[in-house]
Amino acid sequence: PLFHFGLLCVIGGHVVGVLIPKTWTAAIGINDHMYHEGALYMGAVAGIIFIVGFLLLMKRRFTVPAMKVNTSGLDKWLYLFLTLAIFSGMAGTLLNASGFFDYRVSIGPWFRSLISFMPDPSLMEGVPFMFKFHMLAWMVVAIIFPFSRLVHCLSVPLNYLARPFIVYRKRDRV
Repeated sequence: PLFHFGLLCVIGGHVVGVLIPKTWTAAIGINDHMYHEGALYMGAVAGIIFIVGFLLLMKRRFTVPAMKVNTSGLDKWLYLFLTLAIFSGMAGTLLNASGFFDYRVSIGPWFRSLISFMPDPSLMEGVPFMFKFHMLAWMVVAIIFPFSRLVHCLSVPLNYLARPFIVYRKRDRV
């Protein structure tokens, strides 16, 4: 549950920071200073929650014998790149604490160009290495994720709410 909550917070922060254009936040009265402070503090809290949840997930995955034996090589690669994405994202946020780099005018438009199937690589010129590394690690995670066991974090077992109870009873010996 902590991993899921942290994941939702991190995704929400990326939606606001990358998918919503800077002009839209300015139009509702959020200036650069307010945005930067909010992103820094709320992002730090979300990042810490996500890291704690991720570490608990990894502890369970690699210490419970039944789970450890069912962890594939692809799962291990996913966890490696997810770790790199998490820590490079946190490092990028901390390195940018002074606000020297405005990712909303480069990475944001670049990402929106990717999802609109009209990529503009020129938008990534001048982007600091840590942010580029974060993008690369995230892309590798996005490629591996559908083929790993971690995809189950997206499932919502709603059918359990309406299914009949399972009755367990002894068999009669004949």
